Amino acid sequence: MGELLGQVLAQVEREIGPLGVDTRTAMADHFWCELLVQLVVVIEEAKRAWDAVPQVVGKRLDKVVNASGRKIPTKVVAACTKQLWKRLTEALGLGGIEQAATLLPALRTLAVLLCKSPARHPAVVQHCLDPLKALLLDKAKQRLKQAFSENLLPEIRAQLG
Repeated sequence: MGELLGQVLAQVEREIGPLGVDTRTAMADHFWCELLVQLVVVIEEAKRAWDAVPQVVGKRLDKVVNASGRKIPTKVVAACTKQLWKRLTEALGLGGIEQAATLLPALRTLAVLLCKSPARHPAVVQHCLDPLKALLLDKAKQRLKQAFSENLLPEIRAQLG
């Protein structure tokens, strides 16, 4: 990551000229971790918008269909829209946001690692630490379920009354 950030900084200086000491000092104070946080936020927003495309299109189409007097049930419009969107994105390889979303755990981890004081940086806590905690907890639960399968540890139920 340090090498990547060094490359970014070198390219920026090639494009706009050398950065002054004051700028570099200011950048050392939560700039890079905040940049990663903002990438996380925008990718999450884009993913929500991308995932909502079939619903938004379906609602708009339903209004147009109803305004024209055609009698196509809303659930049919929604199902057709969802299926068409799924097939279009698969056929055209439009899963770019899905690929970007796979970067989220890495971006979150890097933001936490780069931050001088994550606990005092609210954006890092909200957008990186809390989601990582939830992700790790979910993964730990899955692994415990696998480790303590029915064969290894039978389910125990309380005896009532």
